[in-house]
Order: sequence, then structure tokens, then C-alpha cells
Amino acid sequence: MLNAKNQVQELLQRRGFPVNWGAMLTTRPFPGGGFVSRLRHELPTGEVLEGEARAPRATAATIAACEDALSRSSLGLDAGLQADAQAGDALIKLTAYALLGEGPSERSRWLQRHESDAHLATVFERWWHAEDAEVRQYGLALGKKARATIVEALIWRRFGPQLLRGAPLGEVLDVLSQE
Repeated sequence: MLNAKNQVQELLQRRGFPVNWGAMLTTRPFPGGGFVSRLRHELPTGEVLEGEARAPRATAATIAACEDALSRSSLGLDAGLQADAQAGDALIKLTAYALLGEGPSERSRWLQRHESDAHLATVFERWWHAEDAEVRQYGLALGKKARATIVEALIWRRFGPQLLRGAPLGEVLDVLSQE
């Protein structure tokens, strides 16, 4: 099994992103003992991969910082999930424009609120607490972006096929509008 630093490198390389550990990672002694490592790397997609950790040894701090970064990012999610998340995002937009009878500014406000990573992460948590099996397979050690990506993908997987068969969009609106 790869440690988190090797996982980060493999994930970046597999997607064709540059890996420059000297520019991405800093490890310094921590006052009072041990080391603190910080990983920060802006991906060409605009997402920022970042994590921080402290450990007794420099190597352990580096690996822990990479674990922290992976837990906050959607980078570790598979390509199929990413593709479904893009389709889910489009389905959310379609739902808002097809079902909300308000004017464009009201629909835009609804979208800003309901398609944000923060809101979608709360949908993830709601499904987690409802013991949704598909959500539970990912665990809770995920950041807001990863949780949002999973929800978008699950929205597509759950409602996209129905929509393609002519089912109404109302269920998507209901899922996102619950508080």
C-alpha cells in the first residue's frame, strides 16, 4: 500500500499535473519538538491541494500532511465519479431553471446557495446520518470539496437515468432544498 505522499504523487502524475515537492512541501522543526509539514499546490484546474500536520519525525509529518491534503481534496476520487459529478452539477442547474418559476435572479440565488460545496457537503452529512450505503462507502474523513463532488455524482447516478427516461426533476429539487 502506498503512503499518502506516494499517493499524492501518483494521483498528480496520472492526471498529467506537475510534481515539484520542493515548491509544494515545506517541513520545519516545530517549537517544543517534532516537525510540522505543509503541503500546498495549486492544480491547473484551480483546486488547491493543501494539508498540514505535525509529528515527531519529519518523514511522518510529511506523510501526515499529504494525508490531510487528500482528505480535503477531490483529487483522490476516481475519474468515473468526477465525470458523474459534472453531470450531476448540470442536472442541478437544469433542475433550477426548469422548476423554479421565479425570475433569473431568484434562480441564480437558489443556485448559489444550493450548488455550493458547503451546501452539498451538508447534503452528504445528512445522507451519512441517514445511513445511506453509497455515501457510507466513502467515510467521513473527507473535506468539503470531496463531499460535494460525491453528492453531485450521486445526484446524477440516482436521478439522471430517470430523467433520461422522462421522469420529473422534482425529486432533485426536493433533495437539495431540504435544510
